[in-house]
Amino acid sequence: MSESVMIHGRCLASFIGHTILKPEAQGSEGVRLCEESIRFRFASGCVNPCFVPIVANSLQGTGILTCSVVEFPLGARATECKAHEAEICIKNGLAHRRRRYRDHRELGVVPVGLS
Repeated sequence: MSESVMIHGRCLASFIGHTILKPEAQGSEGVRLCEESIRFRFASGCVNPCFVPIVANSLQGTGILTCSVVEFPLGARATECKAHEAEICIKNGLAHRRRRYRDHRELGVVPVGLS
């Protein structure tokens, strides 16, 4: 017989990355993502690179990570392009999170495409 474990919703939320990755997302949706991430205590707020400065600033000091994607959803560009986009994300607000997340950052890297 298997043992059941009850998990409180807020505890469960701390394992979830809240995302808004649709291409037509607006800045106001990034702000709402931050508000919801703080309210429900999600592990991270994940957005396209253009919203990293907004999210990083809004989540600073909350303990919630700022997360972004590179070359999403296709991943078809050259490796150098992906590296450059990642550098821009770090410059725009992920650098202060990198130290805290250092031991786990490789988990977020999923190579897509041939480059």
